[in-house]
Amino acid sequence: MSVTPVPTGERILDATLEVLARRGESRLSMRDVAETAGVARMTLYRYYSTKDDLLRALARHEQRRFDERLEEALRDATTPADRIDAVLRAIVSFQSERATRAVVTAEPGFILQRMRRALPVQRRTLERLVGDALAQAPAVRSGSATPGDVAEVLLRVAMSQFLVPRRDPDALLRVLHASVGFPASERRRARRAS
Repeated sequence: MSVTPVPTGERILDATLEVLARRGESRLSMRDVAETAGVARMTLYRYYSTKDDLLRALARHEQRRFDERLEEALRDATTPADRIDAVLRAIVSFQSERATRAVVTAEPGFILQRMRRALPVQRRTLERLVGDALAQAPAVRSGSATPGDVAEVLLRVAMSQFLVPRRDPDALLRVLHASVGFPASERRRARRAS
């Protein structure tokens, strides 16, 4: 069985995240990133000529991973409730798996800045992927919120969990379901568990 090698650009971005977690943004060096990625510094500079270019690329890389995770989660979801459930589970799962959590401790200011920039992008992603399902939320149907408003609240709650985590990710999932007005049914929970 052959293992597909990780593309150089992705290895560099993964290494950047690792170095950020260890050293923080202010002490992030291109040399440390190159060493951690296992590439020559000249290779790193061919991909990203400055530290700012590298950090912008990392933000785009993480956003792409987030989008892909949501799209994958929605592949088999058909009803509005199933689609909301799939997206919320994907968000909670994405947060619990990301190496970025260590960066929160090492460089909270950097993470807050990135979250501020990511929120509108992620809101648009949720609106694009499940806006029609969010339109079924009680707050939207009553006219007191838009699907985008509901998407933003969900993301803000999820981001707060990322910054100050609870030990029980299922508790976050229950709160997110309640926030949108689509409690997770036993049937959906059983299907996701299998």
